[in-house]
Amino acid sequence: MSVRFTRLEDRVVRLMHFEEKILKMTQLEERVNGLNAAMAKLSEDLLDKEATQRGVIGRVELLEARPIPSVAKRDLDTLRDELTKRSEQLRAQVQSALNHSLGYIQQFTDQRAIDKIAKMQSSNADYTSKLNSLEWLLRNRNYLNDKASLEMVETFKEAMGSSSTEGNTSFLKHSSDIMSQLVKSIREIKKPNSEEEQAQALSDATIVLSILEASLVNEQNVDSGLSLGLMEDLIGCIGVLLSSYQFKAARNEVKLAVRCLTYCFQNPRAPDLLINSANGLPTLLSLIDSYLDEELVANSLKILRNCLKDNAQYDKILQKVPALLGALLRTVKKSESDIVLEEAMAALRSCTRKQYALSLIDDLGLLESLCEIAGRKAPSRARDYCLDVLANCCKSAKLTAYIKDAGVYDMIPKFEDRIEFC
Repeated sequence: MSVRFTRLEDRVVRLMHFEEKILKMTQLEERVNGLNAAMAKLSEDLLDKEATQRGVIGRVELLEARPIPSVAKRDLDTLRDELTKRSEQLRAQVQSALNHSLGYIQQFTDQRAIDKIAKMQSSNADYTSKLNSLEWLLRNRNYLNDKASLEMVETFKEAMGSSSTEGNTSFLKHSSDIMSQLVKSIREIKKPNSEEEQAQALSDATIVLSILEASLVNEQNVDSGLSLGLMEDLIGCIGVLLSSYQFKAARNEVKLAVRCLTYCFQNPRAPDLLINSANGLPTLLSLIDSYLDEELVANSLKILRNCLKDNAQYDKILQKVPALLGALLRTVKKSESDIVLEEAMAALRSCTRKQYALSLIDDLGLLESLCEIAGRKAPSRARDYCLDVLANCCKSAKLTAYIKDAGVYDMIPKFEDRIEFC
């Protein structure tokens, strides 16, 4: 290994020498160009003066009789061509040396990755050292291919899931600084400047968000991340992904970002941080209403349901996004997934618990799906939630009349038979 490093250092030194030569050649070429321009200007001035004195014919004779400027120009052109040729040769040599050096770096990084995977799999390694291995991956992801990087993340998940601390990973204490590095990397996920940059930007986002998801299983990491501004950064990241790419291209990255956002709600500070974010609730509402992907909608509904539990937060949410109730009812109507339907019903149950919220339902036709689900004979959790939603709706005379006309009023549990919920 020491021999390899010595060779690498020698190549780096050679690279520096090559760069110095290129700089000197470039400076010399600039000076030659300047002299050439000055000589051309001087010749023009002399010719103009003599032509003015001798007339047009004298100017022509003078041009024919002066071989020196043309000879000097040919010499300068030859010198310029030679300088360009040598510069290109030097650049080619530098590029070749650089490629060889990167090859050595790649081999070294691959070997280090193997060592890190072994450390993750070791039962003797503590949680801090395993997180530090993830942090190493985060810092060196540009030197590893995507497959190797994702393999390291999966190895970390498997190691933590199969270790003696299974079930307690979220409570483990550690001294790793991985969250500060992750928050910094999330902030660097920005809109690419060109189509050529999109593939690389998405690839980098995949690795960063995968590492973040694996890290947020731990409560200490969640708390540290929120203190560093992770909530706002994740919301911004989702916005960048949705605005920069067609959803089909960025589907996995958006899903990863929303999963990470869901993990943040292990912490009691998360609802307030989301509600107070300028783009937090609008982003969630957009994900729910657009119904781009079932997992995205289900996780967004789960986040929203957590935010609606507290009465103070409830009022803030309905004040900021009064269209929320309509969006939830439309989701119920569009949903073909039991998971999404259950999450939507649970969110609706919380959203309709206060009477003033019912006035936000301006389209009674949106209740049609609720009445249809309530009329199903097969029991399900979604149906139970639906009956609770309809019971809440009966606080409004207008909605009660619609429910009675639909023939499901008698199915709704009486107030004394219902369990209080948030």
